[in-house]
Amino acid sequence: MVREEVEIDSRVHSRLIGRRAININKVMDQYGVEITIPRKGDPRPDTVIIQGSNEDDVLGAKEHLLNLAEEYMQDILDEEVPTPSLRISSFANVFANSNASDGAAAEQTSDSAGRGAGAGERKNGFVVTGAPWEQKAPDMQSNEDFPSFGGSPSGRSGGGKGGSWGPSSHKWGGVDSSVTLLKSSESQ
Repeated sequence: MVREEVEIDSRVHSRLIGRRAININKVMDQYGVEITIPRKGDPRPDTVIIQGSNEDDVLGAKEHLLNLAEEYMQDILDEEVPTPSLRISSFANVFANSNASDGAAAEQTSDSAGRGAGAGERKNGFVVTGAPWEQKAPDMQSNEDFPSFGGSPSGRSGGGKGGSWGPSSHKWGGVDSSVTLLKSSESQ
């Protein structure tokens, strides 16, 4: 009989055992070993005993338990350590204070009830500048806002001479559209 003692933090024992001992029974069946976990109040509360007839099975179960314990311990530590919560109001105060200290004009802001910040009250919030909705819409006729990519000088790509997308090859009613456009432009 091979016996191995391993130190596993007692805080993860309940997770190792699982509901109705499902987890620990699965490990014992998988490796063919007997695992003894100490009860609360035991003089050695972190000592887990693994026994089996085959040394490889006992060592395999030990390694498996240690990996599970490490994973469970990380979960417990994550739960215990409070993560700092970032509140928007405190975040906004940082920006409002930095804007005021930089000499930038801080605007009066309203809270969710629609009340404006009065004289002598602390201003919450920050001002967004340079956002897309604050910029001028592009001029659709401007060559600077919408440059040509080799189209006709008049800005149209028709005429059958090969505009931006190449020569026109569409036919409507059996008549070549480029010829129709040329004739209509000649008659004007």
